[in-house]
Amino acid sequence: MYLNLGTRKHFHFYKIHWLSHYIDCILSRGSPDNFNTQFTERLHSLLIKAIYRHTNKRNEEKQMPTMVDRHEKLRSKQSFISHALRSDDSYLSKAWIEANPTILNLYTQIPLQRPTIRNLSLPACALQYYAPLLKRSLQKYLASLFRVASASLAHYAYEDFWDIACIDVYHQLKFRYIDKAQDETADILYSYPSQSGNPSRFDVGVIYTKGEGIKNKLLYCSLFYFKSFFTYHLLSIGLRAARVRIMFSIPEHWLSDKRVPIDIQKKIPKRLAYVEWFSRFQSSDSHSGFYQISKELDLSGNLRSDIIPLHSLIAAAHLIPKYPSINTIDRKALSSHNILDNCSHFYLNTYRNQNSFLLFRQ
Repeated sequence: MYLNLGTRKHFHFYKIHWLSHYIDCILSRGSPDNFNTQFTERLHSLLIKAIYRHTNKRNEEKQMPTMVDRHEKLRSKQSFISHALRSDDSYLSKAWIEANPTILNLYTQIPLQRPTIRNLSLPACALQYYAPLLKRSLQKYLASLFRVASASLAHYAYEDFWDIACIDVYHQLKFRYIDKAQDETADILYSYPSQSGNPSRFDVGVIYTKGEGIKNKLLYCSLFYFKSFFTYHLLSIGLRAARVRIMFSIPEHWLSDKRVPIDIQKKIPKRLAYVEWFSRFQSSDSHSGFYQISKELDLSGNLRSDIIPLHSLIAAAHLIPKYPSINTIDRKALSSHNILDNCSHFYLNTYRNQNSFLLFRQ
């Protein structure tokens, strides 16, 4: 149909092109575990369903390719106009990037609505979500928000004041494409314990650790600028990987019972997360180009954990285990459910999706 209408001269696009590489990849590298083409399936909704709704439902086979072609031309024209209006390219310099930390991120969070579990006690939460230092970390984080406050707020800087009994828990965080008005889910990060015979799942996320998150500090740029940005090491702006154990919020009734003033409540982020850190991104593998990270331990030998604002979590991540040279692990017993618990060194997969590629490839 596309060939007959003259709207497409070939089918050499991403998903079809990969068919010519599957055999060579499997023969040279083995079974393609943890790989799928699901992220390209969103084009079905974008190019088929959405376009079909704009037709008059008659002779739609001719209308739909024409509409797709028009949308692509308009998008290309918009990118060209934006490029032409930016006569000063000084913001592409390395000095500008360091002075205005930002990232090439295609995602933004879809706001959380209702908690999955309400008023879950902290001891039960620590036990079910494998977060033994949850209460201590939460008290420490909330007290730190008021360490530099005025003398009238000094009592809020004491950790004992924040003796919270329960929290509201969320089991998933959805992301959408930042240039889409509707809340079309592009990626999901899960964090939930084992339930009804199903194994637990605690995903790894990418966290922006500088300042108060990225909010309005995202850089919107067209494909014309991607090559220029790849010449710099963008990881210096403060991206880190961490395993998300719990996503939660402090119940409003607890703040009311403690008679916490409204202006004090505004200083507390509405959504928080308890995470276990991986090491900072340093060296990349010479063969794959993937960054090597490992679990970060504190002085006591425990996994280093912290409370962070949930808005600083900008994307989900996929880790590939780095097996030791000596066979100290029974690989047959490993699965996607326990690999993060039984391995300590990993590669960060920068080819998970388009967003991961833009975030981490130099």
